[in-house]
Amino acid sequence: MALSRERLRASYKDACRMEIEALKPGNVHLFADGHGMSAAQFMMSAEVSSEPLTDPRLSVGQRMLEAVRATRLAVATNT
Repeated sequence: MALSRERLRASYKDACRMEIEALKPGNVHLFADGHGMSAAQFMMSAEVSSEPLTDPRLSVGQRMLEAVRATRLAVATNT
């Protein structure tokens, strides 16, 4: 059974949220910014990249490129 696009987007965003909630010494998480990035930027990146990453009309490479573009537009860094 294939997952719906909305379920894929939600699962992706949940995984991103769980990753940023994990305490990781030396890395960005909810309680520590770092490397010029914040947890809020990572969460915004998850939101904006979820759209192109789940677009069935795009090839895998196009999905990645458009996700990077969306992230750069939203947070101006490589989250």
